[in-house]
Amino acid sequence: MKMNFVVKIDKDRIYKFDLEEELKIERDDLDSQLGEQPSKFAWFASMCAMAHAKAEKAEYRLKQYEAEIDLKIRESKGDAKLTEAAIKAKVMNDSERLALVNRLIAAKEQYEIVQAARDAFDQRKDCLISIGANRRAEHDVECFLKEKKKNRD
Repeated sequence: MKMNFVVKIDKDRIYKFDLEEELKIERDDLDSQLGEQPSKFAWFASMCAMAHAKAEKAEYRLKQYEAEIDLKIRESKGDAKLTEAAIKAKVMNDSERLALVNRLIAAKEQYEIVQAARDAFDQRKDCLISIGANRRAEHDVECFLKEKKKNRD
């Protein structure tokens, strides 16, 4: 199962990655896997921070636009009596606002994907440590059994 993702922070920062491939543990090359784990985690943590900032900016822009459009509606109503519900309905149905809502949803989705990837790398670290500990324990048992057999002979 391929887990290909594209995270677009802005027009100049577009990142593509196959999460399954990034998280894969090569048991025959455990030393290099342990060595590259911190940089992989840092890369995804940095992506997470950038994606979070993008989502925060999108949320701020949406709130800002809603305030602008609300004010325009109130100023342009003239003598007409508009209820709060009517003003809110006009704001909610504004096409630019809907576009901003969609951008916010997309930004939050990307943030959550990268956050999940970052968390998966934390779990990968734990797996690498466990595999290393198990290998050391197996090696210790093999050494013990060899020594025991040598002493019997």
